Amino acid sequence: MIGDGISFAGKDAEVNRQMNEYILFDKKHNPDFYKPLRQLNPSDPNFQYKLDSLFKIQRNTDQAFYHTYGTTCKTLIDAATDAQYTYRQLDYYLTNKIKVANDSLLVPIYSISNHVSDYFRFLHYYVKYVLYPVNETRGDYVKVADYANQTFPKNYADIINLRFEDDDIAAQNKIYKTILNKLNSKWAKENIRIEIDGLNVKQTKLEKLLASAKSAPKQTSLGKIIKEFSFDAELLSNQSKDGSELLKTIKAKYHNKLIVLDIWATWCAPCIGQMPYSKKLYHEAKGAKSPIEFVYLCTDQGLNQEKWINKVAELEQPGTHIFVENNVISELLSLFNGAGFPTYAVIKPNGEIDTKAISWMKDVTLEKLEEMTK
Repeated sequence: MIGDGISFAGKDAEVNRQMNEYILFDKKHNPDFYKPLRQLNPSDPNFQYKLDSLFKIQRNTDQAFYHTYGTTCKTLIDAATDAQYTYRQLDYYLTNKIKVANDSLLVPIYSISNHVSDYFRFLHYYVKYVLYPVNETRGDYVKVADYANQTFPKNYADIINLRFEDDDIAAQNKIYKTILNKLNSKWAKENIRIEIDGLNVKQTKLEKLLASAKSAPKQTSLGKIIKEFSFDAELLSNQSKDGSELLKTIKAKYHNKLIVLDIWATWCAPCIGQMPYSKKLYHEAKGAKSPIEFVYLCTDQGLNQEKWINKVAELEQPGTHIFVENNVISELLSLFNGAGFPTYAVIKPNGEIDTKAISWMKDVTLEKLEEMTK
């Protein structure tokens, strides 16, 4: 940022200095912009009017910055503001299935930011779910990629086609290797080759982990053991008929222990983002010999058992993992008053269930968990 003792060097020094000045200027002179923007509902019939009103204020703030600090970064700032505006418009078009002229969607891009990434993501969604004309083949990334190439300028087609994603490493690698041949620009091809190289390394490691896992099926009170990994993970398939029965089974299995329940999905980015924190807690608890168990209940919604196994192995997430039917997960979410994924709950040694103890794993400490064991 900007302050005493902070300086910037290199060929982009002045750009970096001015962009940091802009961030501070924007926060000071337009502090009430982001909250109403986040609250803006694309289903609101007055969405467009409210969006335009907010961005009129934002663009006035940008102009005030140029008047004070000069226009060195005007091109970058204008493009970033346009990307943020267009991302919210795309959200509106996507929600309401509105088709507009393609030219109005194409924002010049000169730098990468969170807002620009949102623009890329929603442009991809808009093309896939609104513009692409054949509903039956909407899930076929090859056909959607061909459509993007036929419909948009080359660079924008590449931006759209770089956004095909799958939460499974092998599936993502296959997508990238196929899409590589459909990209037009040098920068896009170089970008995806780097991604493929990284995925190849991850896939090789994953295959070794899967090959080394114990796979002899064995029945337990929690369900049938499917895999046992060397990183201290036991994977089971649920055999309880409903959520209440599954809870009773988990309680009985880990009687007199504190149980941290994590209800998640492999396709849930916030769920995945919290996993490193619970992994750290697992190892801390194990090192301290604390009576704490970590139990992960993954929904089967939108995936198969193989993808779940692969994701646990990719994360090297220790603990007890149970693959659970979505109707059972839905019942648990209702019992815990959970709004979605991830949902956390703690079962105390006395059997009491606390659904408010954990909002995010990143905020939990071993000391906090140990206090609940008493």
